[in-house]
Amino acid sequence: MDEGRTSRGIYWRATGTGAPLLLLHGLFATGQMFEPLVEHLAATCRLIVPDLAGHGRSRDVRGPYRAADLAADVADVLDANAIDRAAVLGYSQGGPVAIQLAHDRPDRLSSLILCCTYAHNTETVREQLEAVVFGVFIAVLGPTRTFKALMKPGVGGGRALTADQHRFLLDVMSHNSRRSALSGLQLMRTFDGRALLGDITAPTLIICGGEDKAVPPHHMRMLRDGIRHAEVHSVDGAGHPLLWTHTERLAALLRSWLSGASAR
Repeated sequence: MDEGRTSRGIYWRATGTGAPLLLLHGLFATGQMFEPLVEHLAATCRLIVPDLAGHGRSRDVRGPYRAADLAADVADVLDANAIDRAAVLGYSQGGPVAIQLAHDRPDRLSSLILCCTYAHNTETVREQLEAVVFGVFIAVLGPTRTFKALMKPGVGGGRALTADQHRFLLDVMSHNSRRSALSGLQLMRTFDGRALLGDITAPTLIICGGEDKAVPPHHMRMLRDGIRHAEVHSVDGAGHPLLWTHTERLAALLRSWLSGASAR
């Protein structure tokens, strides 16, 4: 496994052999969240996994943490690995970063994969209220205590996490500060990429959990309607944590998609 930092201090690690696949983690998480998937893809992909600014080993990198800034950081990570173009997967809040990168630097993407994610996450009144409540909890309790209080095994819909998976995820999410958690939440509340979707030219795969309650199916439909020629797969029985509950299914979808990327 290789690892390093960009000139701005963004930490990344890379493993595996094959066509490059960049993995962008979700809100409050780190690149470590992809460990279950790495085991399935390292034999066929060169996996590049950064910790986005303000998260994990990049938590000391100062903001602003706007999608455009994070996308520029991601391009620097590709440069650090001497990669001109890569498939880019954005999971949950990694999706807005991937969307921004696909819009700002289409030359850097061979394909785009959007998993359990959104272009505009506060479309409904309920989503707006949930974001406010989550922010209050983090400001008062801090990230770790908030996650322990709210992140129960069945959160996110679909098949529940096992006890070991739940502990693993809580450990991943504990590596962020109150400041970075609140900044990440601000990005979730303010990002609106609807106007960017029509400009995306990269072949795009959209994956959603059929029972995702954190990012419900109307977000998948928004992405599908906005990105021309996007391919959509809904994973039956999966909620927001399908990365952990349906790892083999997700890996199979990705292998199939990446094997046909050159034809697309």
